[in-house]
Amino acid sequence: MNYANVEQLRQYLPAVSDADETALESIITRASRAIDAYCRRDAGEFAGTASEGTERVLYGTGAPRMDIPAYVPKSVSAVSGLNDSPVMFREYRGGLVTTDERGVWTPHVQFRKGVPYKVTARWGYEATPADITEACLQLATRWWRAKDEGFSGAIGAITTGGSIIERGFPPGVKTLLEPYVLIEREDEEDGLIEQGNLNTTDFNPGGMGWY
Repeated sequence: MNYANVEQLRQYLPAVSDADETALESIITRASRAIDAYCRRDAGEFAGTASEGTERVLYGTGAPRMDIPAYVPKSVSAVSGLNDSPVMFREYRGGLVTTDERGVWTPHVQFRKGVPYKVTARWGYEATPADITEACLQLATRWWRAKDEGFSGAIGAITTGGSIIERGFPPGVKTLLEPYVLIEREDEEDGLIEQGNLNTTDFNPGGMGWY
């Protein structure tokens, strides 16, 4: 899934001929995958998402708010905890917060640390963000103009997956991508609670139940 197309790239490279179309498509694909690698995203994650929601398993962090991966706003349709018990929630600033039956935030109710939650939403983006498309076009243009110098060494290192990173990213492209770069974090499953402990009074203080 590419983040730009040949017609868009032609506007940056008006001198190219029809005979170059296959090569232009290839360099757009390379730029798209390099952007994924730079932003620490799955391949094609910035492409438009499906119209139907899908389920993902995320893990609580011991807070009443759960940060979740990029998703289409207002598309989270269901959240469930242990034994598929439904969780009352609402979307808030790119994440989820626990609520009561009236939709009022409940800061005393947490997404328990290490507990798996099933979240159904339209993951990703409604359409490729404009900044991502622009970064892809700028990067592809730079690489096209530098192609006679050779990709490896002259414009950057090639990863084992075929992506070209770092030296081929001019400052303007990095600025466009910066809001989309994921911060490295520990394994989400770190600190998982043993299933057998979840029904004990030690792990269920006050009989408030588990989400």
